[in-house]
This record gives sequence, structure tokens and C-alpha cells, in this order.
Amino acid sequence: MSMNRRSAIKIGTVGVAAAVVAGTVSGCNGEASPAKAQTKSNTLGKHNVVIIGGGFGGLTVANNLMKKNKGLDVLVIEKRDTFMSCPVSNTYLGKLEGMNLGTFVFDYAQVVDKYGYKMLKSEVVSIDRANKTVTTAKGVVGYEILVLAPGIAYNYENQFPKWSKDKIAEVQRKAPAALIPGSEHVALERMLANMDDGNVVISVPSGKFRCPPAPFERACMIAAYMDKEDIKGKVIILNPKEKFAKYGAFMESFKDLYADRIVYMPNARVNDVDVDGKTVSFMQEVGTGKRDEDNDEITKTVQKTMSYEVLNLMPDNKANPVIEMASINTVPGSFHKVVMNGCSFKLLQIKMYMLLVML
Repeated sequence: MSMNRRSAIKIGTVGVAAAVVAGTVSGCNGEASPAKAQTKSNTLGKHNVVIIGGGFGGLTVANNLMKKNKGLDVLVIEKRDTFMSCPVSNTYLGKLEGMNLGTFVFDYAQVVDKYGYKMLKSEVVSIDRANKTVTTAKGVVGYEILVLAPGIAYNYENQFPKWSKDKIAEVQRKAPAALIPGSEHVALERMLANMDDGNVVISVPSGKFRCPPAPFERACMIAAYMDKEDIKGKVIILNPKEKFAKYGAFMESFKDLYADRIVYMPNARVNDVDVDGKTVSFMQEVGTGKRDEDNDEITKTVQKTMSYEVLNLMPDNKANPVIEMASINTVPGSFHKVVMNGCSFKLLQIKMYMLLVML
């Protein structure tokens, strides 16, 4: 079944925020770099729609496409074995009654059987827009329409430029961020379950990140868990900004429910971690008690270090490397927000962050 731009747009209004790109968009970001030549033996087939990413965005598109047209040949490429509902993971960390891994981790078989699309478990290696192919670790997949829903990646390298790859791996293992589906949530839950009395430190990413309320919701859940288990210590939030999403509501909750447990430290950005000594270092902008001629408070930046029993280090976020593989024009900076000006993009402002690319 062949799909054109008009039919794709009709089907595309399925409850996602989509950017539709007609043609190769070579005028925006140069010609796409073709992948290396592949032999027929590792060509896995061609599909009407190929979706990279089996999270909320990718599955929303796949499910709704199949609801609209059962005759579509839709393939979802996902590197993980299971789907994890990260938005409810904080309740798992907080040990709310009835919450366990089985309540927010699912296999893909049920939805595949229900909706009828196909799935390929593999990692994407490159994207060749000129030939409309996606090269995966298992072979090459052809497409008529490509949907990018790869999620985010961590940007330790940009935030901690002096850290070696070994240190990044160690910090990621011993101070898991738990913002991406996978084993990090399990590791963080284990650390909380095994902790002695002491502080839990949660660091908030700078700039844009996956879920703005997540660190603060997590602080509440962990504080409730520590209260329940009678663990002596504080939940300390290090936020590089002064305020955040739902600031008023969270600050009221911190005061009313967790005044003796949660410590909120604004304008505090982590710059180093000692996982062996269990200390975290950060720069914080603090008031001096003095005011300038415009009556604005004069601040200064000070270096601080504190100890912790459990560290939930959420590094800065960036777009998944798949976005770069597609040679899409993005703004300067680490997050790689897609540029909408000057190109033949049509933005559909609907429910979720997605990128639908017609090539």
C-alpha cells in the first residue's frame, strides 16, 4: 500500500504533536548522508510506516495508525525488551501500596497482538533518507514514512567535561538518574531499600528535560518512604534554577507534609561527584544580605560539598542520537531542538512531543 502526504496527514492527527516534513529537506540542512551499501542478504523488508522508538510516543502513533487503517504495514523498531511506564515509576520508588515492577513494566506482545503492527527489537545504526532506509544492528529496513520517537539521552559529557568515560559509567551505575526506561529504576529502588540513616540527594537537570515535575514528585515519594521506614535523614533537592514546574503547589506540599524531611536548594548546580566518598559538590548562588542601588539583592556564587547515602543524579538531557542520524536541522546547543523556521514543516500542536518525518 502506497502512502502520500495527504493520506499521512489525515492519519497523523492521532493525538501526538507531529512535525511533517515533505521531501528530503535538503535545503534546510544539506543532503542526508547515505548509509553504507548493504547487501540483499541483510535487507529485512520495506514497510508503509517505520517508527523508531517503542515508548509512549511511538506506540501512540502505531496504535492509532492501525485503528485508522488495519491495512497499513507498520513496523516499530525498539531496542529494549519491555515497555516501562516511567510516569508512575516514582510511586514504585516510594513503595506505595500495590506498586511493584509488574504494575509499570510490560512486554510488547499484548499490544502487538491487539493492534496488529510489527516490532523489530534492534538498535538503529544509521538513517539513509535518500534511499528511505533505516540500518539496524539486525539489518536494513525500508520505509515510505519514517516516524522518530526515540526519547531522550543523558548528556554527562556536556555537563561534566572533565569526567572520563569510566567515571561517567561509574556515576551512572552508582547514582542512577532513572529518567530513561531500563534497569536504573531497579538500581535506585535497591539503593533506597538498603540505605542506612543518611541523606538522599536529588539533582535536577539544567535546561529542558524529560519531565519537569519528576524530580520534585520523586522527592515527595522518597520522603514518604523514609517516614514510613523511620529512616533518619533528609531529601535534599539541588536545582540549578530558582523555580520549576508547579512550583507553588510543590513548595506548599514540602512545607505542609515534609517540612522536617525535604530541603530545597535553588540555584545549585552539581559540578562533581565522589562516589567512593559519597559526596557531591555543587556551585550555589546565594544572597549576601546586601542590595544594590536598584534595591536588587546582591548575590554571590559559592562552592559547597555535602555527603549523601543515596544520590539520584539526573544529568542534563539531550535529544536521542537518532535525531542527528536523520540529519534534521536543529538549534545550537546540546538538546537539539528541531528548527521549524525556513523549512517546509507543518507543526501540529496536539498532545505529545513527536517528530513525524515524511521522506
